[in-house]
Amino acid sequence: MKLHDAIAAGIAHLAQNRLRAGLSILGIFIGIASVLCMMAIGDGAKLMIAQDIEKLGGANQLRLWTRTSIWKNRRFFRRTTERYTLEDAHAIEAECPKVQFVLPKNEGYRPLITSADGSQVRHTLEGVTPDYARGLHWKVRAGRFLSESDIEDAKQVCVLGADTATELFGEASALGQEVKIRYYWRQPPVRVRVVGVMETKGSSINS
Repeated sequence: MKLHDAIAAGIAHLAQNRLRAGLSILGIFIGIASVLCMMAIGDGAKLMIAQDIEKLGGANQLRLWTRTSIWKNRRFFRRTTERYTLEDAHAIEAECPKVQFVLPKNEGYRPLITSADGSQVRHTLEGVTPDYARGLHWKVRAGRFLSESDIEDAKQVCVLGADTATELFGEASALGQEVKIRYYWRQPPVRVRVVGVMETKGSSINS
């Protein structure tokens, strides 16, 4: 059988079974469209994850943390006292020349932050070093970031995120303003002065 005879026979068979042929073609179209949509969604998710990682300093990073407690068989065993120190961070910098940044961080979970006019927010509080913003590609919108003298002299200063500054002070400038930070309701608040406001990092895959 020649090629044109085979094509003619196939067309004739399709013409005799139009409903079956139409449903088969429709099923093929739906299958191809579903695969293409899933590939597009997967590529979009990969791009969003890559952008989120880049906001946190890029993919070439390693995070270390210490456990505050040990659990065995889902039961509390004991608390731990081992903690990383600033000297540990300096040792990593000295012994690992290929490491660009060592960014120690002490994170507090959602303390109460109050402005002078009584506005209050609960956001994560992070104790960091001056290299933190540069290492995580985070830019200052107004004022400045923490300096070495701030750390060495233990100055009572802070830098606010863009959203936190807006929630506390609205459209007014947060620079030079004082905020009070309280972890527990019985604890006296710590008064700190705002020296900088960071740029917003944009949307996230979690939002």
